[in-house]
Amino acid sequence: MIWQLLLAHLLADFPLQFETVFELKKRGRAGIMLHSGIWTVLAIIFAPHLAFNLLAWGFFFLSHTIIDWAKIKGTEKIPALDNLWMFLLDQLLHIFVIYLACGFWPDSNRPISFVIPYLCFYIIAGPAGIILNFYIKKLFIGSETSAIVSKEAYYLAGERMVVFTLILLPSPFYFTIPLILMGRGLIFAERKDTALDIVLSTFLSVFCGLTLILFIR
Repeated sequence: MIWQLLLAHLLADFPLQFETVFELKKRGRAGIMLHSGIWTVLAIIFAPHLAFNLLAWGFFFLSHTIIDWAKIKGTEKIPALDNLWMFLLDQLLHIFVIYLACGFWPDSNRPISFVIPYLCFYIIAGPAGIILNFYIKKLFIGSETSAIVSKEAYYLAGERMVVFTLILLPSPFYFTIPLILMGRGLIFAERKDTALDIVLSTFLSVFCGLTLILFIR
């Protein structure tokens, strides 16, 4: 069940956390509760044996709300906390909640679809990579970083997902990766990527691909 709930979390925290939802979260509790509600519904969809377990519904909703509320309030009071380490801590806390849920309400009779781990790593390489790369650049470069959400960021998310796919294919496909990286220069001619941009984006894709290969073996 842990893979199913991890996929639900990744979907709720990245592809389905639209800019509007993110802004509502920063404005107050209503936005946080909306986001927590999205996560809770997805969690129940991916763990249907909990559909009539009100305690599980409450656990998913309240734990997510508390973690996100604490993070937002903490970074509001201490802006310096809005960094890579806080982002990673937030994700680890959510994963810990998932681990607890799997212990409280196991579903050992339901097989894991082989597709679910792939989808998890696609999200990490793509949409989640937008946020991860932003904070890594912020750590090394400082405040002079580009906006988190932009057409370039979405393009690079797609680029990472393509590179991730190539890593999963037979080794001859690896040689096409430089061609994929050259595409950004043609599409965004005015964009001046630093070595850090290229290394981060490519490393995340390769890391996700190799990690998944280890899992499926």
